[in-house]
Amino acid sequence: AKPAGTLVTNPDYADTLIALSRFGADAFYTGAIAANIVAAVAGDLHIAGDMTLKDLADYKIIERAPVCMLYRGRNVCGMGPPSSGAIAVGQILGILQKFDFSGKEPLDTDVVHLFSQAGRLAFADRGRYVADPDFVRVPIAGLLNKEYLAARAALINETDLGIVEAGMPPGKFDPGTADIRAKESGTSHVSIIDRYGNALSMTTTIESSFGNGVMVNGFLLNNQLTDFSFTATGDDGVVIVNRVQANKRPRSSMSPTIVFDEHGQVEIVTGSPGGSQIIGYTAQSIFNMIEFDLDPQQAIN
Repeated sequence: AKPAGTLVTNPDYADTLIALSRFGADAFYTGAIAANIVAAVAGDLHIAGDMTLKDLADYKIIERAPVCMLYRGRNVCGMGPPSSGAIAVGQILGILQKFDFSGKEPLDTDVVHLFSQAGRLAFADRGRYVADPDFVRVPIAGLLNKEYLAARAALINETDLGIVEAGMPPGKFDPGTADIRAKESGTSHVSIIDRYGNALSMTTTIESSFGNGVMVNGFLLNNQLTDFSFTATGDDGVVIVNRVQANKRPRSSMSPTIVFDEHGQVEIVTGSPGGSQIIGYTAQSIFNMIEFDLDPQQAIN
């Protein structure tokens, strides 16, 4: 182990960043860097992969509309499918909105109970309905519907709900069965507001702590495909919507979030690392800041 204070340099990564600054994303998806990625994947001594240069060259970024949820007069906006973040955070907050927390403290037993039960209900829906919207119809509006969330909130009583079933939200969706896997994380998050008021909430991940364990040009390759369910159907024989399919994007828990006040001004910029726990961390920080008037550090603590 290197002692504290040791200066560690990564000249290969510096060269990669220089290439990106000069030639843009094409320097990553084509050319020498792309060739090195493909060679490293094919030559992985642990599990050799099938990636080709065409796979990288054909990749397209799809811009998705944000998903927003009104909570205590604020507009909480985040990342929609194939990320499950904004839907699940919105459901947790929407369920909690049905309860009165005046005079309470964040760690009061009944507050912790309500928060945990709201999370159970949200994750049941997440596991059944959320996947790549290019492959399945995700009932975003139905899952965030006020009446639907009120009905879900009514299921909470004084005892722990345990494993709960997904609800039946309004609207059209593809039927699915539960996918309840928990995931580890090699994720980072930054929240920034600059001097001009521009706000950025950005989550970046390579999935596991060191991705797939292969380094190319100074950076680690991810193993993001493990965000898929490698089981195609549940015990009931119904398909899992987040199953592996060609050209499909895996479901994520990333929850980069920007909260706007009643005047449409940025009030909170937040998000978190943590695998599937990202959703709970992010919802809890928003909940604590709005419900109990805590500053960001107090909310996290």
